[in-house]
Amino acid sequence: MSDFQFAEPAWAHALWGVAVFAIVLVTLERRAEMQFRSLVSDALQSRLVSGPSTGQRLARHAFIVLALVFAVLALMRPQWGFEYVERSQVSAELMIALDVSRSMLAEDVAPNRLERAKSEIRDLLEYLAGDQVGLIAFAGRASVLAPMTPDFGFFRLVLDSVGPNSVGRGGTRLEEPIRKAIQGFRATGDVSRVLLLITDGEDHDSFPLEAAKEAALRGVRIVAIGFGAESGSEIPITDPETGARTLLRDSSGEVVRTRLDGDTLREMALLTDGVYVPAGLGSLDLESIYEQHIAGLMRAEIDNEGRVIRAEGFQWFLLAAITCLLVSVMIGQRRRTGATGALATVFLAVVMSAPDVQAQASSPNQQSPAVADESISFDDPDGLISELDPEPIDEDESAQEENDPRDRYNLALDALTVGRISAAQEHFEAARAFAATDGEARYRATYGLGWASVLDADQNLEAEPQEALNALYRAGDYFREAVRLQPSNEDPRHNLEIVLRRARELADNLAKKDQPDIAAALDELIDRQRTASSETRGLLEQIEDANVAAQLPDTYRGEFRALSTRQRQLLSDSDRFAERVDGDRAAIDSMPEDQRSPDDSVRIVQLQQLEIYLQRARERMGHTRRELRGRRGERAFRRANAALAELKRARDQLRDPVEILDVLMRDESELVRYTQTMLATASASANLLAGATGESGPKAPPWLTVPLIVEGQRSMNERTSELDQRLLAGVAQAAQFSPPEPQSQEEAAKIEEQRVLLEQVKYASPFVSAAVAAFTDSVGALELEDLPQAASLQMQGLVALAQARERFLDLRRLIEVAYSDQQRLQNVLDTSQDPSAEVERDRVIEVLPALVEAQQRNVERAARLDELIEAELAKIPDPETLDPQMEEEIGAATQAKEQYQLAKQILIVTEASMARVVEGIEKGGEEAQPSTPIAATLLPAVTSGEQAVNGLENLRRLFFSMIEHLRDTAQRQRELGDDTEEVAALPDTDQERGLGPLLPRQEALANIAGVIANALEEQSRAEPGDLVGGAGADPNAAPDAEAMAEQAATLRRAAELTLEAQIEMEDVGKMLKVEPSDFAAAREHQGEAHARLLEAIELLTPPEEQQQGDQQQDQQDQQGEQGEQEQQQEGAPDQAQQPEQQEADPSQLLQEVRDREAARRKENAERANRGFDTVERDW
Repeated sequence: MSDFQFAEPAWAHALWGVAVFAIVLVTLERRAEMQFRSLVSDALQSRLVSGPSTGQRLARHAFIVLALVFAVLALMRPQWGFEYVERSQVSAELMIALDVSRSMLAEDVAPNRLERAKSEIRDLLEYLAGDQVGLIAFAGRASVLAPMTPDFGFFRLVLDSVGPNSVGRGGTRLEEPIRKAIQGFRATGDVSRVLLLITDGEDHDSFPLEAAKEAALRGVRIVAIGFGAESGSEIPITDPETGARTLLRDSSGEVVRTRLDGDTLREMALLTDGVYVPAGLGSLDLESIYEQHIAGLMRAEIDNEGRVIRAEGFQWFLLAAITCLLVSVMIGQRRRTGATGALATVFLAVVMSAPDVQAQASSPNQQSPAVADESISFDDPDGLISELDPEPIDEDESAQEENDPRDRYNLALDALTVGRISAAQEHFEAARAFAATDGEARYRATYGLGWASVLDADQNLEAEPQEALNALYRAGDYFREAVRLQPSNEDPRHNLEIVLRRARELADNLAKKDQPDIAAALDELIDRQRTASSETRGLLEQIEDANVAAQLPDTYRGEFRALSTRQRQLLSDSDRFAERVDGDRAAIDSMPEDQRSPDDSVRIVQLQQLEIYLQRARERMGHTRRELRGRRGERAFRRANAALAELKRARDQLRDPVEILDVLMRDESELVRYTQTMLATASASANLLAGATGESGPKAPPWLTVPLIVEGQRSMNERTSELDQRLLAGVAQAAQFSPPEPQSQEEAAKIEEQRVLLEQVKYASPFVSAAVAAFTDSVGALELEDLPQAASLQMQGLVALAQARERFLDLRRLIEVAYSDQQRLQNVLDTSQDPSAEVERDRVIEVLPALVEAQQRNVERAARLDELIEAELAKIPDPETLDPQMEEEIGAATQAKEQYQLAKQILIVTEASMARVVEGIEKGGEEAQPSTPIAATLLPAVTSGEQAVNGLENLRRLFFSMIEHLRDTAQRQRELGDDTEEVAALPDTDQERGLGPLLPRQEALANIAGVIANALEEQSRAEPGDLVGGAGADPNAAPDAEAMAEQAATLRRAAELTLEAQIEMEDVGKMLKVEPSDFAAAREHQGEAHARLLEAIELLTPPEEQQQGDQQQDQQDQQGEQGEQEQQQEGAPDQAQQPEQQEADPSQLLQEVRDREAARRKENAERANRGFDTVERDW
């Protein structure tokens, strides 16, 4: 009785009513007895009244109450034990798909094909007693008019209304009714399913065979009945107005010919193990077709199947209730008539002779195969599915065995047991295909395929996670199909939930692995927003062009709509990125405080600030899209620029101070250029108003307005202020910095690194604060439209940022900056030796104070170089203290110590030369007399300057190898090409000013290339030990003549390539000096020079470094994008930054150069065609 239960426990509340009834009954009985006693004495009661005694009456009431209690218990349906019962189910499901295209109106049969088919379908219903029928009408599309129903009356009503108007499109698409039928069959597991397809036409551009294959997998058989002739026939119809018999014609008046596609119908039937019946042009006799072809398919061996259900016990409680009622009737009767006794006896005999259904239901031998796998669960693969038919098969029936679904299923289980998953899947698939009407085999094969796919996913999870994900998706499909086949079975439903959860988790992990980090994703958003802003600017320039100035913006409605659409997509992507950032922040925020690392604490603050600025950027993007939809171009461009500024500000949250300085300098340089352009425009307009003759002067682009510059400068001021606050916090930390005693050499090095960084922050902070002050004042000047003052303040801030950035340079980069500035200063001094300098004597004298200031900055750099060299010397272990057996370490330490000691000696001489330059310039300015040539006055400074340049050049050669020099030259050439591209995009009046710093830079690079070429040529003739990568790496190695010759040839080829690059650089200067400057040709020569340098680098790069280049490509590209060579305009020093350790693969860089040059040439051609400048790149 442990499995006893009530099927309807809710009826238990009726017992409260029985209790109330019992109380009322007892109350009334006692009241009646008291009233009776009040009228008749106890002595007379037995004489005057004949009736049951009090005890009998109470017993009768008790039996009535018990009868009610037993009746309520019977209503609660008590159940215990199990019984096997025959399953009462429909024996078949028949879906009729009727073609209702206009060709079915052909009157080759009376009254026409459609009506004749409908009449035959009505007659067919008489043979389908006990089955369910559905109706689909189809032509160019399909529509389910009657779902599966046993109500033939409803079916006939729907059938009568079927006509060509039942679907909304003409033609014949056979795929549509098949897929509708598959969906229309009920989700029962084991019934015969037949699709009766009646059509007279050929398929029009659908895929009926694929649909038929899916139907075969679902156990649906297709009986295709084809009207008409396969050779084609005309369609005779009767004109409803005239009654004349005519032929059906199309919209162009041509006679319509319908052709029966018998091949397709036949193949569809074969794929589903069905039947194709070509009815031809005669009448349709569905009765004979049913008897010959359909009846055999509609009756499967399912009549004897049953199911195990719980045994009902309500009849026993009902019997007890009736017995109690009979007893209550008989209690208290003095005389029982013979009829009453006989009736009671017969009733009890009938009731007691009821069969013992519980005993029959308990037989274990009658258990249905449908419950044989109740123990299957996702967590127990060993108990997968029991074999369907363990009985052996006769060996003589091997051919039949191959097509038996249960045999193939058992073979699949055997293969799965030994781990042959692929073989098991093949057998499971075969079992599904051969299942036909065997619903149990189809269900188990589908379930087994789901399990096999899960095991396949487990095998591929580590090696091929994407393939494992696909296997989980397949498993989900199979389990979902198993649920459809047997909805009452909970196992596939449970497994489906687990599989979908695993698939979702794996997909999320793969997505996180494949997607870039937050910084890279934000960089991509910034690039896309920059492109969107530039496209808006280009459209504004096109609208304001002189050739189309008279046209209204409505002319460009399509362009505005396209820009609005792209901005909407960008906004959508920004929303998804914001969700990702929020998820990362929430993940860290959910961690307990004691489990967070210091990096986590910093990261969560960064993400919080990033979300703030990202939200502001998204708001600006929404404003941009609204302005674009309203075709307000200038306002849209300003909003787009504001969105770009907020995105950059968000990106700053993930950068270190040095990176932020690089970006701020680059962005401020662009604002300086904008302000200078507006200043030049304003000056030209003032001259024109004053009555000056000549040309009207430069004109600012339509998108360049003072409000735009104000917004940009305000954003720059906020970003610089944030950096200033971070540096001030670092200064406060530096004041409290008291490191613990280091326990190891690594810990000591880390502490020293922190100390140096804090010192750098301490020295850089005042310059950043000065930049903030200058930018704040420049915003005020811009709001007052005081452009000269604003431009001056912007330059002051830019110079301050450059000075702050310089504080974070290491030894090699600081040497490069000092060398670059010293070379530029020397170029200015060299001009004083030109005979034409006397003509501009006053101008030369005016710039002398600026030269003194620039040289003093280099003197300060020399002092910092001395400190850095001393720090490096302190890091080098003393060779005398090392173990004598550590020969390699002793040799490396000795070599490094000699290198830095030599650098210190060179620096002493160079610093003295710089001091003499300052003295020579100051003395030359004081002694400059009209009678004394300026060249003679400044000659000592020029001579000392050359010595300072040579000293810095020697330092560069000391710390940079030949390959590094080549890489540095190639990097500077690429950046110079980008700057040339930006100058080419300027208005013609501003190009001359922009060319000023480009020509000296290109000439300097040409000279450097020449020096490198000569050095490579000399090395090619040197001894083997001095060759690049030669035997000098091992003093004891014997020189290989063949290797020596190969290395010498490589060096000579590298020298030739470098010399070719020098020639190309010199041609660049020629192209830029012509009037007007030929920027297109200059860019081609610059690209060729860059390509030659990269080819030389590729030749000289050792193979192991090229392999490392592949792994370091992303980091090098990111460094390149941030700009390792910084330039200052109008007296701000160029700060060329040398790449340190990570270099790109030269072969890949070569391809990038070629691709970029091709893109630039294409862009130049497009710019010439569309009439506006290309987008300026922000690097």
